[in-house]
Amino acid sequence: MQSTTNNRLQFSLKKALFWDLDPTEYRLQSLKKMQVRRFSPMHKVGIDQICTAFDITNIDYLVHTSRHGELNTSDDLIQNIIKGETLSPSKFSQSTHNALPGNLSAMCKRPFPISSISAGKSSISMGMISAISALNSADNEYYRVLFVYLESSPRDLYKDVVDTSNQLACLLFERGNDYSIDTVNDPNHKDEFQSLKDWDRTSKLVLNSVVLDQSI
Repeated sequence: MQSTTNNRLQFSLKKALFWDLDPTEYRLQSLKKMQVRRFSPMHKVGIDQICTAFDITNIDYLVHTSRHGELNTSDDLIQNIIKGETLSPSKFSQSTHNALPGNLSAMCKRPFPISSISAGKSSISMGMISAISALNSADNEYYRVLFVYLESSPRDLYKDVVDTSNQLACLLFERGNDYSIDTVNDPNHKDEFQSLKDWDRTSKLVLNSVVLDQSI
């Protein structure tokens, strides 16, 4: 008979950033227009806000999560194909799900490890679990992990099936014991995490009572 394994993940939260306004009215704070000219409106906001609020050069690992990624940029490429137009290599590179963390790494000239996650309505929680788990790895490889959630409002064509809006959440986690969550890994259960006993309470606390359009 296989046994059930209990694990406790501990972490500290050093800084949090939230943004959910109209990206078309955003004014760059740290970057120049030339640096972000290829990026989508929310991508510009995300890159500039992160570079303004956080010291990326001290990040050991970055976890990026988004339900739909650069959906509008991908739609532009699809429309180009339909019209028989030549695809823009630059726009294609910005349509990938890991475009934002890749651009951050390139702009900061720091090749830190990156995970880019899409898990439907569980994208935020799965991304946070990935970030916190990295801090609790057996080899103590990571001390400081930046979690980034970025979502853009879809175009009218997709609004009946895509319910996300312009949202940015950045959480800087560090190794520590200010918070903890207990996980139960049950081999007889179809999911790796059968239960996260304190996850709902902890995630809401970590998110500083900001309600995001996700199932956490």
